[in-house]
Amino acid sequence: MSEKVEVSDNNQITKFEEPNGEPTCSIVFENNPNRVYYTGQVVNGCVHLAINEPTVVRAIYANIVGRGYCKWIEGSKHTSTYSKEEVYFSRKIYYVGSQNNQSDCTTVESGDYKYLFDCNIPDECHTSVEERKGFIRYSVTVVIEEDVDKKKEFVESFTVLNPLNLNDDESNSYPQSDEGEFIFTKYCCCLCCWLTEPAKISAKVPMKGYAPGQAIEITINVDNKSNHTYDNFTGIIFKKVEFYANDRTWSSTDKLATFTCEGCKAGEQLSRKLIVTVPPTARTEKSNICSISYHLTVESFVGCNDDENLKFEFLLVIGTYPVQNTQTGDMVISEQPTKSISNNGEHLKAAVSQTIVTSSDKKENIIDRLVPDYQVGESIQSDKELAGTYRPMYPMYINKQCLLACTVTVEPGEVKPIKM
Repeated sequence: MSEKVEVSDNNQITKFEEPNGEPTCSIVFENNPNRVYYTGQVVNGCVHLAINEPTVVRAIYANIVGRGYCKWIEGSKHTSTYSKEEVYFSRKIYYVGSQNNQSDCTTVESGDYKYLFDCNIPDECHTSVEERKGFIRYSVTVVIEEDVDKKKEFVESFTVLNPLNLNDDESNSYPQSDEGEFIFTKYCCCLCCWLTEPAKISAKVPMKGYAPGQAIEITINVDNKSNHTYDNFTGIIFKKVEFYANDRTWSSTDKLATFTCEGCKAGEQLSRKLIVTVPPTARTEKSNICSISYHLTVESFVGCNDDENLKFEFLLVIGTYPVQNTQTGDMVISEQPTKSISNNGEHLKAAVSQTIVTSSDKKENIIDRLVPDYQVGESIQSDKELAGTYRPMYPMYINKQCLLACTVTVEPGEVKPIKM
């Protein structure tokens, strides 16, 4: 067997092992360990192919493809299948043979072979998505075609991000609020009943648009004149996924993140701060194949009657670049990094480090305060149905001082993530 090809630590390599006598293949993405690319960038790298014995082939090529696909079945006894596919780009690079001449065969001698690949990612491509009933997926497939019906394929996927600048829509910076008055029924031992004084509750969210890693600071004002206690207030981020095929829609809504803070006792009048951190996830987006949207609820359960339970709902827009110049007093980004960054993301980090400012206009280093990292999407990590599938990575801004990805503290009380 041929000696394996070694690569440097700053490259991402995937080795496909085959039995003795069969070819082995390694796909390396150049200077991009996370395999994350933005639309408009070039995905490039090399293929290390080890041929362990002379092999007759019609062709050896790499196929770089971006496509969306969905499929689901409806009904029990009489079922109907719905599916749809959309190809965003496809490029074949032939190393042996050609697309125009697929009848001639070539003998490839045993040995190690190195082939390069590159492909521009069109601007109109959508962000990578992996869900139960479909996906938007980008991959490099190395094909050894020995005959029409005999092929060996080695596949490696990568993440594509179509960035959303939340500053492009002014409404993303607008605050949202809701309020309600909750009246409870009180019973006595003689089966008499009367209505309590109301519990007046309002909730305010500073803005609509957030990037993963940012903290949503929810202000909850309570004037609880009732005799009921709200044990806690819970903030939940929901992710809604819809797939489209044959004029039909499949949808699912799942909890993405849950946080809680101290509630309010009967007779109290107070204000609470509930901090909800946006986890790594795909941006808000709609395509011909699927749509991804988000909303935030503020809830508190006090009884069996739904009219007595608190539930406010706010629309969220999850983007790539955070809203700038907010009036929250938190650190903001005064200038957004461009998507024409280097493949290893260093230019992105350098660009952002020049633009981070606090509310006092004091510039600080991004490495100390706000670091865009890439992490596997939260829903993909927790969904057992997606085990074994490709796991796209999304940018996650990590504030080291506030530990946004961990536990955050507010006054009064402590906010802790609830494991789903």
